[in-house]
Amino acid sequence: MTALTEASWDGERRTLLVAPLVDLSRPSPVPRAFHELDLPHLGALIRVATSGTPDASDRDSLAWTDVLRDGLAASESPLMEGWLVIEDELGIAAFVTTQLRDGRPFMPFLMTRPDAQARGHASTLLGEVAFRMHGAGYTEIGLIVTRSNPAFEFYTHLGFSEFGFPDSLV
Repeated sequence: MTALTEASWDGERRTLLVAPLVDLSRPSPVPRAFHELDLPHLGALIRVATSGTPDASDRDSLAWTDVLRDGLAASESPLMEGWLVIEDELGIAAFVTTQLRDGRPFMPFLMTRPDAQARGHASTLLGEVAFRMHGAGYTEIGLIVTRSNPAFEFYTHLGFSEFGFPDSLV
């Protein structure tokens, strides 16, 4: 990646984290593939999952659904093999979206419903995406996280390291 800088929104410093894909293992069982009918449920999950976090927004579920639709129509293609969901008895418990940014896989969303956290869903999704992206010939994957978000420690524990913030993602 080129032209690295840091970016901040509302005084929170955010950074790009990058991990070698070979360091992430394939989970079992494999999550199911995303379906377009999932979009409203994913939008609602984003709203609930970000509430009370440094990444909270005034967007409602419909606005988040539109953000996801925009991701599907992004100029650099979404990597549909990296759009996955995990369901539990209450519906969609976690999901991940993956798309190409600057020719590299990037996860705009890896979200878990608050009541479904600490069950390994995010690790399972991340492991499956890593397996699929590595199989497609990629060697690393990126995501953006606010440093003060508890997920920052989760990602660094899994092998992601701070890379800075590329201008193309600002």
